[in-house]
Amino acid sequence: MIKYIAYCDDNPLFLNNRVIHKRSSIALEHDFLYLLATRLKEHGTQFITGDLALTKIATLKCRPAEVGLIATTGSRLADYLESIGAKPIAFFGFESPLWDQNFYTQYDTCKTSYPVRIFFRFMKENQTKGLQHPYFPKLKNSQYKKSHLHWRAKKLISFVTANKYLGLSAQKQNLQSRIRTFLKSKLLPRFFPEKIVAFRKATIINNELQTKRLELIRFFSKHPEFSLYGNGWEDLTNLPPEWQTALKPIINSSFKGKIKDKIAKTSEYKFALCIENGSYYGYITEKIIDAFIAGVVPVYLGAPDIKDYIPDNCFIDYRNFKSDEDLLEYLSDIRESEYETYLHNIQEFMSSNEGKKYSHYFFAETLFAHIRSLSPEMARRFNGIP
Repeated sequence: MIKYIAYCDDNPLFLNNRVIHKRSSIALEHDFLYLLATRLKEHGTQFITGDLALTKIATLKCRPAEVGLIATTGSRLADYLESIGAKPIAFFGFESPLWDQNFYTQYDTCKTSYPVRIFFRFMKENQTKGLQHPYFPKLKNSQYKKSHLHWRAKKLISFVTANKYLGLSAQKQNLQSRIRTFLKSKLLPRFFPEKIVAFRKATIINNELQTKRLELIRFFSKHPEFSLYGNGWEDLTNLPPEWQTALKPIINSSFKGKIKDKIAKTSEYKFALCIENGSYYGYITEKIIDAFIAGVVPVYLGAPDIKDYIPDNCFIDYRNFKSDEDLLEYLSDIRESEYETYLHNIQEFMSSNEGKKYSHYFFAETLFAHIRSLSPEMARRFNGIP
């Protein structure tokens, strides 16, 4: 019988039940865990963090088999609890393939002991439903951000992104090399399993967008109504030398510092650049949702299948423009009526069942449903059966 559901993430912020202390900043950011804990408590199961589960086992307050595991990628705590008899239930990860390459190059063989695995789709042939990134609480129409500024008083475009740059150990492959690796990985997987990993790693590297972010910062920094926000732009030494040289003379003209309230600051602009870490199938994070909540129109580049998740009348698709100059011309000349149509479409989407899938509430309910289905005793309690 499962008495405890243990959430395992090795980051110190997720220890000692901090993530379900309602007033803590980490709990507010991960509200789906608080909501899940509340739902579990209603049905007689306690939600705790993995370190406390380990303490209960060590002090003989429960047996390992009475602990169900919800784990994130890379949690050694989850691995240890599983090794001593705790029951894997759900596994998920919010990191992009670019930053979690070990998992995404071997996703079909990793964590298979978990009945529920939720992660970004990544490869076109991967039939995983994918992860809707939980970002916002349950919303009513009246809760959408409305800027106090008139449309014409808003500045043109903002870009909120941290100066994070991952040095890639492999060079981008040329087309011939990519085709050769692909054919080997598809035609001879039984004999060349390492080629599958190599092909997926090449896919991650070839489809990274951190370079595109730097290119857009360089381009838009010439425009007086462009603002860059985020951590780390005061020091460019983490970037490749050529980008340090390119950005150093111009970064001060556009960088406006760090921000405490991303939604409030973004709402002061008409548009927001929303560039993912990479162009991977199903990889849609909070960036475009942030723009929706702020009441601005996103300029999006990321998941190639974005239109399978979000209607294309809600955002400006960067891929539709031949050049950055063409994009800037479109943004500068857009009519107010056309802009307001985008905002109307955004509200319609966010109020729909598909839009609500990006809420903390939906993600918590999804996890709760999985736990119930995998735990017969919990299902009995849910249905009022002793």
